[in-house]
Formats: sequence, C-alpha cells, structure tokens
Amino acid sequence: MDLIKKHTFWKKVLFISILMMNLSFVVAQSKDSRLKYLSQEDGLSSSVVVDIVQDNYGFIWFATRNGLNRYDGYSFKTFTNDPNNVNSIPVDRLTCLLIDKNGNFWIGSLDGLVYMDYDTETFSLIEFPENLPSTQRYINCLWQDGKNNIWIGTDSGLYVKRSNSKEIELHTYGIITDNIKIRDIVEDDEQSLWIASNIGLIKYETDKSQVRLFQHKENDPNGLVQSDIRKLLYDIHYGFVLLLLVLVGIL
Repeated sequence: MDLIKKHTFWKKVLFISILMMNLSFVVAQSKDSRLKYLSQEDGLSSSVVVDIVQDNYGFIWFATRNGLNRYDGYSFKTFTNDPNNVNSIPVDRLTCLLIDKNGNFWIGSLDGLVYMDYDTETFSLIEFPENLPSTQRYINCLWQDGKNNIWIGTDSGLYVKRSNSKEIELHTYGIITDNIKIRDIVEDDEQSLWIASNIGLIKYETDKSQVRLFQHKENDPNGLVQSDIRKLLYDIHYGFVLLLLVLVGIL
C-alpha cells in the first residue's frame, strides 16, 4: 500500500502537539490497578527520563540524563560512568535506547553510540567517523530496519551501522545530508524509512534509492502544519504514520 497516494495520505496522518516536560515515570502495578510513582527517592538516578524499553527478561530500562537504570519491579540498579573503570558506561547523559531483534542493547547518548554486553554488564563506545566533532555526535534516535541495519539519527545527519559491519558510516542521499537534524525514524510494512527532521517529513525507499520530502507550505490545507517534526509512530495495523509536533495544536 502506498502511503503517499494523493487525497488519501493526509487522511492517514495524525498530528499531535506535545510539550516536553520533566516528569517522574509512572508504573502500573500488575497485581492491582494502583499507580506507583518512581522517583530518585526510589533509586532512580535522575528525574529526567528520556527513554524506556523492556528487555527479553522482563526488566524495564530507563535512559536518563544521569546514567542508565534497570528496574526489576522492586528496585533499581544504576549504571553510571566510573572514570576508574574502562568497562563502565562511557557517558551518563543518555538520549535513547534500542534492544534489537537479537537482544543486543544499544544506547544513544550525547557523545555517540554505546553497546552494552548483557552477560557481563560492560559497555563500549562505538566510534563515529574520526572527522566528526564530538559536539555533533548527539544521537536523537535509533532504529533497526528489516535487514538488521541500525539507523542512527543525529543533529548532523543520518548514520548507519550495517548488520555485517562494526563501523558507523555517514549516510547521505539527495536531501539527506549532514546539515539536517534527524529526530526520529520508523519503517513501514514496505520497508521504507520515514524520517522526522527539522526540514520536514522524509520518506526514504532505500531499495529504490528514492527520497520524498514533505514540508509545510503556506495556503496548502492538505500539507504539513509545520516542517519541524519531532517524533513518529507507525501503526502496523492500519499503515498510519503519526507525526508528533511541538506547540502547534491538534488537527
């Protein structure tokens, strides 16, 4: 199904306004319906939680602005940088988490991509290209595609770690350059990548090497409300692409 067909595409797109704020994470207890607020008093290393995932063992992982936290339903185990331990997490200011299809744990940070070994609970920093300044290694999002490649969205373009490689490489094609900010990435059922960026919504058909850009246009009632896209969700049941904007309103 082509999500870009005229007159039908925008009917499938829901714009949601979100205002980012620092909130303590809320967990619903399984044995009753009461809510429990988890905060630093419970062992959370920071009240600023930026991403949450659940692993194959049932643990809940929290990426924060002060380290990584694992929650077992009762208590937290915290992973923060230890200058005297080369195997500790190399950076504390985290941005996103990804557990891939093979159970590998990837962590996005303000200083690049981190890999965690589950068995040993040790961490290693995956190097970006040498010519990339540390100030441009801010990772906004991580996505594993149908071919097991890890796509990395940064403030300096799109990067990819191929499934058959240990290296991270800059990926440019057409309008996808190192001058745009990649905020989020999802993949549809036709294995096309949808990319949220500061210049608009990008549809990237990697197999066909085709790129389409959707931007805000004045006096276009069927166009985007704004071009600065922050977050994407893909509904696998209906093929909807949901765009999350900031301070725009709900349409």
